[in-house]
Amino acid sequence: MSSLVRNKLLVCVGVALLAGTSTVLAMSDVERQEAIQQRSRTWMKWSREAEKLGAAGDIDKAAEKYQAILQDRASLGLKPSSEQSDLARLWAAHARTKPKAESLYKQMISEREKENGADDLSLIYPLTLYADFLAAEKRLAEAKSIRNRVASIQSKERLMPEKEVRDIGENKTTDAQQKADALLKLAQRFVDRDRHSQAIYCFDACLKLAPTNAEALLGRGEALSRFGKDAQAKEDYDAAIKHDPRLAKAYFLRGIWFENKDSLQSALANFNKVIEINPSDIETLGYRAKLFSRLGKNDAAIADYNRAIAVDPERTWPYVQRAGTYLDMKQYDLAFDDFTALVKRFPQSIDYRQFRAEAYVKAGRYADALPDYDALIKMDPEWKAIVEKRAEIAAKAHAAARKSY
Repeated sequence: MSSLVRNKLLVCVGVALLAGTSTVLAMSDVERQEAIQQRSRTWMKWSREAEKLGAAGDIDKAAEKYQAILQDRASLGLKPSSEQSDLARLWAAHARTKPKAESLYKQMISEREKENGADDLSLIYPLTLYADFLAAEKRLAEAKSIRNRVASIQSKERLMPEKEVRDIGENKTTDAQQKADALLKLAQRFVDRDRHSQAIYCFDACLKLAPTNAEALLGRGEALSRFGKDAQAKEDYDAAIKHDPRLAKAYFLRGIWFENKDSLQSALANFNKVIEINPSDIETLGYRAKLFSRLGKNDAAIADYNRAIAVDPERTWPYVQRAGTYLDMKQYDLAFDDFTALVKRFPQSIDYRQFRAEAYVKAGRYADALPDYDALIKMDPEWKAIVEKRAEIAAKAHAAARKSY
């Protein structure tokens, strides 16, 4: 896709509410993320405006702001945000819009049920909001019923999936390997729902049947790390690698484990192994590049960013990180080249213009930074900090110009 087409797409996103999934499908993942990042400032602005309108009693205009955010997010394939509950609370505070509030609370609950099931923790928040609404309306019996459901979900969250595990284990139509596979799949379901205690319970059951299952060892190790059980996590990573020396993710997680312990050479050895197994692993190339910089090996870091860009030239973070490394190396022109390439690709991006402006300042090229600060102010005239920063840099540019005469 040409840069002209990309820029037109992003301008469309910034100008109006988009026409459903067709625009999302026309974008790459990188373009979509850039559009989301650019729009997030507008959403924050609309949300602030909605709060002010609501406080002033202009409910309909406030609601329009919240609805615009929700529609705009949906056009980019995003789930409903906090504005959904803000809108419900706005409507709940006024008699004529209370039916709309109740309908929206029910919608929020239904959406989470469809996505995650009737007992998922994500339901606690909308259920609690709805219970509070019912209580405020003196519908106490209904409120109590909803709160009882919340309590039930919370109690189930603490319970281990004993029945599910037992049912798998007692299935007479499957052998030990099939049972282990089913338990591994069940564990992953709990991981996907951020219920790591239950996941560990399932991984344990799987490993009783298949002690050398590297995927189960890796999964349990990652779940244990969520609870700060680092030593046990490391044991599982080691065991996973022992039983499957080509399991790249195990080396990656163990590399992060070592880096968190400031064992940088050990971390490097593990990241090296991941890239040996999969030379196109962009995530690990990024981690290793940052580690090289920590070790004072900026040339090696640049080489890894170059490799990441060669694998996927559309990604933006390697250019940003490479530019930052060039700045540390005082290779300013190369840093400017990277930031300029991103500004050309995404001319509506505040971040990349700000990065380039700050790079010019770091290099002492104050006059060159001013056009970027002017563009930033034009993009967001209410951004007081950037207006002040522009004035500061203008003064430095003026002083530098006088000094050169």
